[in-house]
Amino acid sequence: MSAKHKNVTEDVTVELPITPMLDMSFQLMAFFIFTFRPAPSEGQIAMSLPKEEGGGDAVPSATDDKPVTFVVTVDSGPNGTVGNMTIREKDGPPGGDAIGASFDRYGAELRKRRADLKGRPSKLTLEIGDGILHEYVVRLLDVARQAEFEDIAPIPANPKSR
Repeated sequence: MSAKHKNVTEDVTVELPITPMLDMSFQLMAFFIFTFRPAPSEGQIAMSLPKEEGGGDAVPSATDDKPVTFVVTVDSGPNGTVGNMTIREKDGPPGGDAIGASFDRYGAELRKRRADLKGRPSKLTLEIGDGILHEYVVRLLDVARQAEFEDIAPIPANPKSR
């Protein structure tokens, strides 16, 4: 008879302590909530993007003023700083006027040229040299916005990088 009952096992009850597991999960959740530091939200920079291609050709109106486009070429200096800057009109002579590396002179030149337009629409193209740090590019954009330029397009100075 003992051979008959040899394969039979007794019912085993498993006891899982749920309360300590819940306590630990709440402690972990509280730890992650208290130590989480969300990244600051990024600011918005107003600049013009390349136009979409396609669509029908519209007949230009005779009353539309073509905006005057200024091109500022920014050469890179040592350690990613701003080197020499020149400003010219897009349809003007290719050389342009030297501004140097001064942000104050850059801002004064932009304000002067903006005032000379007397309300006509204008654009500003920044040809940024290779190796300039992002902080200086943002500063160039900020000074241009302070000079009341609304349409600012930063592009690489090297045509192969465009």
